[in-house]
Amino acid sequence: MLNVEPVTKICAWRVLLNRLPTRNNLSKRRVVLNSNLCPLCNQHTEATQHLFLSCVMIQKVWDNCDKWIDISSIRQNFVFKHFRSFHLLGCTLVEKRAFTSSI
Repeated sequence: MLNVEPVTKICAWRVLLNRLPTRNNLSKRRVVLNSNLCPLCNQHTEATQHLFLSCVMIQKVWDNCDKWIDISSIRQNFVFKHFRSFHLLGCTLVEKRAFTSSI
């Protein structure tokens, strides 16, 4: 088990459950906003999926993180798959098979 700060766990939990106050989620709750567009790229609606994986600006951040920790990663299209790919980095082949077959 990774030693992760509680605030990080809570953030990850909220990302996985799509409970972050993104502009898309706020508008669904009838919060009046000037725009639903992502403030980073101004091209797409700011939703959890976009904010963490699809935004061109965020992809640059992920690329720099990969270079920093010296890995080559494949970008996932879905938040859950993205989290799962990091979870499996330190696992043995047997653990990976057990984890992926249980989902």
